Amino acid sequence: YTEGGESERSGEVLVRTLSGVPSTPLSVTASGGAPDAILVTWEPPTETNGDLLGYYIYYQVVGSTETLRSEAGPDQTTYSISGLRPATEYVITLTAYTEGGESERSGEVLVQTMSGVPSTPLSVTA
Repeated sequence: YTEGGESERSGEVLVRTLSGVPSTPLSVTASGGAPDAILVTWEPPTETNGDLLGYYIYYQVVGSTETLRSEAGPDQTTYSISGLRPATEYVITLTAYTEGGESERSGEVLVQTMSGVPSTPLSVTA
């Protein structure tokens, strides 16, 4: 704008902000319904701050320093972690992520896998 008046308007420009970090997934629970698997369930974060790309499920044996990670898709709210040890207690945490990064981890959930079936005796005498 000048004293001579307004100029012609420019064309529209569409601007998209970068994705932010989502809030933490809610209501995380876990159940050990098998000797080698844990079923984890959750509710999506209240704020995705962009396109939700998925979830990371972190798990480790209680007392261990090794943390393992599995990945679930953005539309999932349950995930079965398999290949675990029978009768073992695990710590589970969960995050959501976008292009902007990963949310804070959920609170820890403790869960124990079921005991396995004992093996067949090798020799039995009567």
